[in-house]
Amino acid sequence: ADTSSIATSGQASADSDESTDTALTRELQEVNACLDALDEVVARAQGARVSQDVLDKALSMAEIAREHFDTFKRLLSSAEPEEKRRWLPAARETQMRMRACVEKISALEAQSAGAGVRGSAPNGAASLPSPLDSQFDALAGSLANIE
Repeated sequence: ADTSSIATSGQASADSDESTDTALTRELQEVNACLDALDEVVARAQGARVSQDVLDKALSMAEIAREHFDTFKRLLSSAEPEEKRRWLPAARETQMRMRACVEKISALEAQSAGAGVRGSAPNGAASLPSPLDSQFDALAGSLANIE
């Protein structure tokens, strides 16, 4: 963190700003690492039969990313206004990646349902298992606008 602007506030403020900045960096790195891993899973699944294990793995990665993103948002909400302004572009970019993640998981689920993987309704239509529904709800809640 830039401590020159808060030098008059004392070293404690500089230390707390720096640790918030470090925590925000760490959480955002964790989110993006999960999203990168999810992208790899999706890329490997393209054109192939998608098993329930692949769906479960994708959902697990998305859930971990969501947890880190929620922590990031909580840290950001308690940050100083100047720090918030500095982090908003990265937060919005990550938010867009999270939305794309939800779309990719939906596409994987549709792909698995089309291939007749268990979890299909008797008429052949896709039926999302309730854990998937609740995880999508949690992801959607995580993606509320950041301001």
